[in-house]
Amino acid sequence: MTRAGGHPMLGATERGTVAVLANHAIDFELAARTDEVAAARHAIVDHLAGRGVSSVVIDDIELVTSELVTNAIIHPRRGERPNAVRVHVEAADQIVLSVANVGSISAIPPVEAWLPAAPGALSGRGLGIVRRLCDEVEVEQRGDLAVVTCRRHLPDGGAMP
Repeated sequence: MTRAGGHPMLGATERGTVAVLANHAIDFELAARTDEVAAARHAIVDHLAGRGVSSVVIDDIELVTSELVTNAIIHPRRGERPNAVRVHVEAADQIVLSVANVGSISAIPPVEAWLPAAPGALSGRGLGIVRRLCDEVEVEQRGDLAVVTCRRHLPDGGAMP
């Protein structure tokens, strides 16, 4: 997703609308389809790059976004397929990324259990990667939404151009 013309606080895309909040945060909703994961990554990369975040941090947050959005799509509440995934990212003195979908946090392992996968494991690497790349990770239930929020402190304390 990229911002294009129109209202300065909204960016039209071929798939939807991205709200830009006070130039520090963006909120958007994606259809819960795996082909939307790239759109989430691109929206976040564009936003963080526009805020002057270092490419190393952007690369890490791009990977975290990919893991969390993919998990929100492929691991919904039992018997329910989510129709949307909500994403929020802020860039100030730290990067705050939240990914939410309809579901229960009971389906998400405790953050303390998010460890790197064994070298021969065929899956299960994502949560360990998220935990390793973020300074803080929180999982909470907000109504019918399972929300994962990650924080990554910026090496320069958030000094943006």
